[in-house]
Amino acid sequence: MSSWVKGTLVEALESTTQQAKARHDLVNAAYRSQMDSNSHLGKGR
Repeated sequence: MSSWVKGTLVEALESTTQQAKARHDLVNAAYRSQMDSNSHLGKGR
């Protein structure tokens, strides 16, 4: 994915989460599959 597309995606996510008064965290793709099978929440720090 080009850096331009990544930047556009990040801006869209930031805008959407601000409008929804929500929070988003950028997570390294190597860790995105580490989910708790019971709660379906991400494991980690």
